[in-house]
Amino acid sequence: MPPRARADWSSNWCAAGGTRRRRAYCEYAGNKSAAVATAHLSRTAYYQQMSRIEAVLGMSLSDPESMLSLHVALLAIEANDG
Repeated sequence: MPPRARADWSSNWCAAGGTRRRRAYCEYAGNKSAAVATAHLSRTAYYQQMSRIEAVLGMSLSDPESMLSLHVALLAIEANDG
C-alpha cells in the first residue's frame, strides 16, 4: 500500500473502533445488510465508507481474496491496539 494510502487508512478507517465496523462486512461474508445492522450506521453511510475503502486500497471487496486480506489486516490492527 502506498504511504499516502496507509496514512489515510490509519487516520480515517482505524480510529474510534472503526475496525470493528469494517470487520463486520468480512465476518458476514460480504452480506451488506447484516454488516449495516451490526455497524449501527445508515445503509448509505456504510456503503459510502465501503466504497472509500475500496478506492483507498485499490481493490474490490467483492473479491474473496481481497476481503480476506482486509479481514486479516483489521484483526492485526485490533490485536496491536488491544
